[in-house]
Amino acid sequence: MLLLLQGPRGAGKTTLLRRELPGHTYIALDDQRDRARARAEPERFLSSLRGAAIVDDAHRAPELMAYLQLSPAPNPLVLA
Repeated sequence: MLLLLQGPRGAGKTTLLRRELPGHTYIALDDQRDRARARAEPERFLSSLRGAAIVDDAHRAPELMAYLQLSPAPNPLVLA
């Protein structure tokens, strides 16, 4: 399952997702190390996530988005 939540900066996307999906692993791609991993090796980045995950600032890794268009996410995934 893949869900994409879009909206303007400051609209409350992250707050909503973290409040409503507390069991999901949270990864923010504003972190330079996580962003570099997601861009360089999207498949490996996704397979390293254990269980359901929220990937925030997904627009910062266009390679990850391109990969997900061709391959299913291995776990439930929410992109914001």
